[in-house]
Amino acid sequence: MKSISEPVERAIVLCIAIVLVVIVDLIKPSPAPADNIDIQVTILSAEKRPDGAIDVTAEIANNGYATLADNRLFVVPEASEGTYHENKDGKNEGSGTAAADDPPKDTPVRELEGSFGQIPPDTSVKIAFTVPSGIARQEPLYVHFESLKLRYENTEEPRAIRVTVPLSVSD
Repeated sequence: MKSISEPVERAIVLCIAIVLVVIVDLIKPSPAPADNIDIQVTILSAEKRPDGAIDVTAEIANNGYATLADNRLFVVPEASEGTYHENKDGKNEGSGTAAADDPPKDTPVRELEGSFGQIPPDTSVKIAFTVPSGIARQEPLYVHFESLKLRYENTEEPRAIRVTVPLSVSD
């Protein structure tokens, strides 16, 4: 015959197990919004002008959980000794191809919709920029979007995030 204390002992062990699971879940750090970075750069149009320069319209979508701040954009040709890794999913991957002794200069952008300086989560910005003819002659070209700061929950984190996409030009 079973004693009355067996069900009580089982209930106590079950309660202790539940409390331990809750404590471990509270202690375990949850992923920070800065760990959920999802940036999509889309070239909407790229047209060559008679002077050889290229007029580009692009959209940058921030599908992550942090505000992208201190943003920069530049266009570079593929270096003959460099390796280019295409970024198909908008995540922070791949590598640039510019030589270290010749860093690219920021390309001035015109905001068409939204703010380029700070892109909040779940928003996008449409921009336009012109690739000078001196750079435009050096095909293939790549557009680098770079964000140097992430902002979330009253935190500003310096972190360089770069997304690279190829620039195909229609004549």
